[in-house]
Amino acid sequence: AQRVERPDDNRVQQLDQQLREIDRQLREIHDRGSVLEAQKKFLANIQSGSTQPGKDRPMPGIDELKSLLQLTEGNLERLLAEQRQLDDRAAELEQRKQQLQEQRGTLNGDGKRFKRAVLRVALEQPAQVEVKLDYTLRDASWQPTYDARLRDGAKTIELTYQGLVRQSSGEAWTDVALTLSTARPA
Repeated sequence: AQRVERPDDNRVQQLDQQLREIDRQLREIHDRGSVLEAQKKFLANIQSGSTQPGKDRPMPGIDELKSLLQLTEGNLERLLAEQRQLDDRAAELEQRKQQLQEQRGTLNGDGKRFKRAVLRVALEQPAQVEVKLDYTLRDASWQPTYDARLRDGAKTIELTYQGLVRQSSGEAWTDVALTLSTARPA
């Protein structure tokens, strides 16, 4: 077996470019959200400052309060509507980003190294050959688990054991034949 780096392919590069573009758009949305938040605070300060009587300023009249309320209400509604649109767009982008990351991980093996086994077979005449490849992984382990039960009135203990298998190799382990061993690989 030979350890090699997986070669870059055009699809992975395209996905990387799309992911960078989504990140750029998400930064723009975040920046615009910060601006909207500052504008909302500014409106709140205007509303708060204009409705409080000061030393040299009397309490505003009804017409002035109505005008102020219309100004702040209209602007606040506009700001909140824009924030909702930004939130919706950000959610769409995050979902698309996750899809692209999953595609990239599938194509590129999550950027992990992989092993390649090269097998040369020489036959004197044509024949069907069955090849079986066994290998061990460092990213997999198992440990025995035990369950001991004493039944009411019984004089013996029922002992069952199983193997608890864990793996973080990045490979799908669907319908995989496993052999568990207490030996340590060389």
